[in-house]
Amino acid sequence: MIAHLQIVHSAPEFFAHSGHAAVERGEGFGCFCAECDRELSAPFGFEGRLIWCLYCGMEKGYVVAIENPFGHHRWTFGVSREEAAEEREWIKGGPDHFEKMAEARARKIGHVINLFG
Repeated sequence: MIAHLQIVHSAPEFFAHSGHAAVERGEGFGCFCAECDRELSAPFGFEGRLIWCLYCGMEKGYVVAIENPFGHHRWTFGVSREEAAEEREWIKGGPDHFEKMAEARARKIGHVINLFG
């Protein structure tokens, strides 16, 4: 008999805003926070992965509790584990560094358009 080992990531893969608006827009699927059972939407491709709400992510220290004007996340309805990890590193450099890095990421993913140059 051969045993199969399945590796499961213990950290959440996505931190979602509450509600199901993204499902209604066809941008994701409906699910619930694995921590508090809040109704959420998560992006397609994250099915079967560990999903938490932003509130639980902030409470447990995965998500930086800071507003940024750039709309700097790939999805409008939450933050991926990778984005949250980047932001935790950026905030260590202070608010100006955080804003500079968030703007750079927003430009990279096409959320900021330079109309004058």
